[in-house]
Amino acid sequence: MRSLLVVSNPNLPDIVFFSADDEFCSEINQKAKQSGWSPEENVSPHVKVDLHILLQYLQSLIASHQAMSSMLGCPYQSLTTENGSLVVIREHKDFLYIAINGDQSETKQYMLHRIFILQRVVEFFFGLNPEKLGCNNDKGRQEQLWGQIIKILNTWEYLYHIEQSFLMEAVERLNVNHFLNGICIKLLEETLMSSGDKSRAHALLLVKGKLLALFSSPNAPELLSSSTLMIAIIAESFYPSPRTFSEESDQFLRGVDAGLTGRKVGESQFYVGEDYATAAEDNKSDNSSASYYSPHQGPSPLQSDHEEELKSTQEGTGPIETPSREARPLDVPESGDTYSTPNGAPIIEEATNDSGEREVPISGDGDSEVYPGGFQLFVFLQHGQKKHIPHKLTLIPILPGITMIVVSERRSSFGEHIVDALDLLQRAYNKRQEVLLRGPKHPLISKLDDQVDREIVGYLKTLKADTKRAENQVVDSLKKFKSVLNRTSSEESFIVEIGSLCLQLKDLFRNVFSQHRELIQQIPPEMVVAHGRCRISAREKLEFYEEYLLVRGEKNLTMMPYLEKFPGLVHFIHVDRRENQITAPSVNINFRPGDETGKGDAHRTLVWNFIEKSRQFSQSDTTTVHFEVGDFQISSFLYFEDGLGNILPPSNSPKTSREGLYPGLQAELHFWYLKDQHHPGSSDDIKCCELHCIHLAIVPLNVVAQQVRKLRERLCEARLALTTNLL
Repeated sequence: MRSLLVVSNPNLPDIVFFSADDEFCSEINQKAKQSGWSPEENVSPHVKVDLHILLQYLQSLIASHQAMSSMLGCPYQSLTTENGSLVVIREHKDFLYIAINGDQSETKQYMLHRIFILQRVVEFFFGLNPEKLGCNNDKGRQEQLWGQIIKILNTWEYLYHIEQSFLMEAVERLNVNHFLNGICIKLLEETLMSSGDKSRAHALLLVKGKLLALFSSPNAPELLSSSTLMIAIIAESFYPSPRTFSEESDQFLRGVDAGLTGRKVGESQFYVGEDYATAAEDNKSDNSSASYYSPHQGPSPLQSDHEEELKSTQEGTGPIETPSREARPLDVPESGDTYSTPNGAPIIEEATNDSGEREVPISGDGDSEVYPGGFQLFVFLQHGQKKHIPHKLTLIPILPGITMIVVSERRSSFGEHIVDALDLLQRAYNKRQEVLLRGPKHPLISKLDDQVDREIVGYLKTLKADTKRAENQVVDSLKKFKSVLNRTSSEESFIVEIGSLCLQLKDLFRNVFSQHRELIQQIPPEMVVAHGRCRISAREKLEFYEEYLLVRGEKNLTMMPYLEKFPGLVHFIHVDRRENQITAPSVNINFRPGDETGKGDAHRTLVWNFIEKSRQFSQSDTTTVHFEVGDFQISSFLYFEDGLGNILPPSNSPKTSREGLYPGLQAELHFWYLKDQHHPGSSDDIKCCELHCIHLAIVPLNVVAQQVRKLRERLCEARLALTTNLL
């Protein structure tokens, strides 16, 4: 029994988004019947919930949350009801995101993760105007819009449970040979340059949610990894990739059940929903052990003696500058595998079940038939420190599982000025006491006055359309805001006036970029022919490698090259958090419901349960964790390295705030913050990395430490060698 909803303006609440399963809807309808709020004939498991009735049930919850927030400045984040239902709440920009689970199938951590994903989706599509999520005056459009958002959320949940890249929230680059990669890069370059459209900034090729190739225009800003992941989720939502694994049971569809506190893996016991100290204590009777490492305890276990000797000689040297990531063939990790372009039609063995019958690949729910030639989306991306920059995505299905995406920037200096002004207002709000003391002479107010009066109002005056009303509203709001900038003004009046100016600027932004537009739009008629040619050209160049690419999409990297040099190593995951790229062997996901031993799913379950637990450590000052459970021992490392791959010991102990820094699709914020905490004032050359390893329990601990260091060095050498070759 699950539900996810968004409430706007908590003081006068209104539900602008609602998603729930049938069990939750049935429960609310039954309670409405018992309370006499709904006629008995309208109560049915298939009847949609009346949002007004639902809001009545949530009114006390919302009011108490607001009271705790306004009166004590300490709102609660979750609560558990008498019947065991768990409610998780997060307030963000005058909106309440509420997740409800009534059957103990999810933990608080996973529900919070879902809220962050929904928040990211809303910002991605609506930018500065998340209230556009609600369409109360148009029920048909509301149902369509919510259905599309729910589809995207369901796709994320599905990918989260089957793909390591979405589990770790990092981009996985497809590991193909340079010849095929060159074909893809040339194809994307032609797509960008031949159109003559200067607004086109990036072109991507995705295979089953993995990045095959990326080409960017020379002056285009960097496409962040969080944006790439969102684009991959959207592509998989409307053009689902065929999958060859068996998918007949709900257990596999849900993957690792995030709510089970102690899912069995053979004889092992992994605690997902409990406090780890309690879990570790309980595991002592099961021959389990655990150890933790924090920065103040000395050198990291990852740091070898040789690196410690070099440390003194490297002190005082400046950071080494690495080349910028221009458009180029994608990075291929040194795995030891050799790949060759197929000389003929690739011979792929069809997946069969135990009875010898051929398995039918999963092709999705047929949404691709609605947009067979592609469609467009208007979204808001981030450029460096600037958020909510308008862009247009064009999705072009090439082959089943292979999709091309063209990212075009909707250039508007007026929109950028509004974004800059709102950023200044946010900074002024954060420093409101200092601003009230210095008044109009504060640097932020001087910049804001210049930005609003000269750039925004000045632009409105140049328009031929009748904008006098909007111009006067902005000018009046700015004057009222500046009138409270003195020592005698109260903080409450400051907050009221700054909020009024923010609303005026957001209204301008909405009128320019979000007024009366659908979430998904057909490709304009004048562009249909050009896109058709692009699609045909891409299909002709890639159809010869179709099966090869689809197999790579599921088996991108294997453990075979690592078994000889790292005996006892079962699995590893390495994530470069500066680029947010993941390197990890593929996990066997050929789970079969009839497999009573559970061996088909044990490997995946082992990895997913461990990563779920490691997220909790990444939000504390614990940088190294090692513990044994059953037949396995698991190690997790968070470390920093310079441009040459040398380990850098942390200079400060981090004080990570959990608020807004969850390591999900906003991973950039979380790990940038960690780097600033560990190495304040450092350059961009220093990177934060994660390394997770699973070994057999019989491997001695000192051997595990040696292998982890060698594995890290091997991955680093491969990256440096590739960078040198590209130079």
